[in-house]
Amino acid sequence: CRVDLDALDEVLIDIDALYGPHTSADTAVALAAKVLDVYQGPFMDGEAQAEFVTVRERVRNRVLGALDQLARVCESAGAPQRALALFRRAIDQDPLAEAFHRRLMLMLRELGRMAEAVEVYARCKSLLETAHAGAPSPETQAIYEAVKRDL
Repeated sequence: CRVDLDALDEVLIDIDALYGPHTSADTAVALAAKVLDVYQGPFMDGEAQAEFVTVRERVRNRVLGALDQLARVCESAGAPQRALALFRRAIDQDPLAEAFHRRLMLMLRELGRMAEAVEVYARCKSLLETAHAGAPSPETQAIYEAVKRDL
């Protein structure tokens, strides 16, 4: 466990050091691949001890934050397809992270890919319902309604 956490920390430190307005989409994608290579899923998944839960959530939040940063770098660098791919990979890591569903829907809307944005909403809604996490947030629903108006 310690070796995996240390390796992940090294990659996240690299991301913090390289993140900035001049980071290229290629660099962002390479760093995302490194993060996802090291992060194989929730830390000590299934363990309910408080110290494992705390570390699991901290690591999860850092990984998802890094993927969000890197996807936004791709967006800023004019590489929307790469950003879309990173948001999708972030959703694969945490299917209930509604913020990534929203970002994906917004990007697809900006690209005129309304049907895909509707599919993302439907998947988000289904995932939340299956996990008994409730309905999508009003913010997510508002994006969905805006996409439907644009159809």
